[in-house]
Amino acid sequence: MPIPKNPTANAWSPPKQFDEYRILWQLGRGGMGEVYLGHDTLLDRPVAIKFISAIDPDALMREQFLNEARAAARLQHPNVVSVYRVGEIDGHPYII
Repeated sequence: MPIPKNPTANAWSPPKQFDEYRILWQLGRGGMGEVYLGHDTLLDRPVAIKFISAIDPDALMREQFLNEARAAARLQHPNVVSVYRVGEIDGHPYII
């Protein structure tokens, strides 16, 4: 009988700091992503940072993630978060 793998053994974790953002702690996790409370050190403001949670996201997942960011960026409403930036770290797309 094969030994079950530890699902978190190869899990990717974002760096504590990248570009002008510092990650403070995880806020939540869903089917596609993980959301962290971050701090924009350049503009001195809190931000939410969402990463794809898959260890090795494929092209379809990346496209869906980018479509999510584009859709949110088109909306302007007090109850909808603003998209400040999209990018990628170690092959893992993120939305600020």
